[in-house]
Amino acid sequence: MIGMHLLPTKPLIEYLNKTYPELHVTGGYKEDKVVVLADRAGIDRRTIFRWFAGQDGVWLDTADRMCEALEVHPSEIWEDW
Repeated sequence: MIGMHLLPTKPLIEYLNKTYPELHVTGGYKEDKVVVLADRAGIDRRTIFRWFAGQDGVWLDTADRMCEALEVHPSEIWEDW
């Protein structure tokens, strides 16, 4: 992991879809739920929407803040943390 700055988005999206199915609605995601998560993590909600839309790459500090907001250790989402 040394020297890496980005983590793959797929494990995070899979974790969110499995653990927080209330984020997902047919044809998109519930904006109010995403806003709450983004606020807790201290990131822009557009970042989360971009991940759901397929943008790959989560900065390490953003991954850490997301995990803190989700109350999980990053290794629960990214096996190679």
